[in-house]
Amino acid sequence: PEMYAIASSLKDSDPAPEEAPGEPQGARAPPSRGVDLSELAAPAGPAREDSTDLDRRAGAESLRSVVSSGERQLFTARRAFEAGRLSEARAGAEAALAADPASPEGRLLLSEVLARQGLWADAAHEALEAVRLNGRDGASQRALAWSQLNLGNNREAAAGAARALGLNPQDAQAFALRAFAWERQGRPDAAAADLRRAAALDPARFRGLAERAEAGGRVFEPSDKDSWRLLAGAASRRPRRDWK
Repeated sequence: PEMYAIASSLKDSDPAPEEAPGEPQGARAPPSRGVDLSELAAPAGPAREDSTDLDRRAGAESLRSVVSSGERQLFTARRAFEAGRLSEARAGAEAALAADPASPEGRLLLSEVLARQGLWADAAHEALEAVRLNGRDGASQRALAWSQLNLGNNREAAAGAARALGLNPQDAQAFALRAFAWERQGRPDAAAADLRRAAALDPARFRGLAERAEAGGRVFEPSDKDSWRLLAGAASRRPRRDWK
């Protein structure tokens, strides 16, 4: 009996066998929902002419292949810029460039944000870097020309617009930029001719400006903080003075 009691006690003290790995159903926390980048994809829009411009509004298919944090930051910064959230866009572009200083897309976006903020010298510096990194990008050439124009470097602006047209002869914005540069150099006839070309390529944006130039009206004022609207196809809020 005593031996039986000892054996029974030892049997009772044996550790219980471990359960198979796993968790009871319902015990695991649901996986956190990450950002669905396809929800940020650019809305469908009208087709535009072939261009050498960098693809600044990637669609959902290309977003799925974005892997670096710099590319993600750049995409969100671009969307913030398009929504008019300039501080957010600038911070995002700078963060993207910290991750990849040799990104021409990042330099271009930062140039555009700085230009909208009226920081023209800084905008010209970033645009020049974008051109250095990718000299065949029409948007970077235009950004540099736009900054030069607002710095009062009208000849350089005309030359930059001409370089953009050399890359893409169907670039309506480049024709408009060169027209503004001609106007600032006191050549209204040349300005009107280039605006006619811009309007023929993109009537929705530039027909009104072309008609104003044909009528002898002044189109571009560098002191107007809303002058960026001219390239976006929207009228500036400041009334223009006529040549006559």
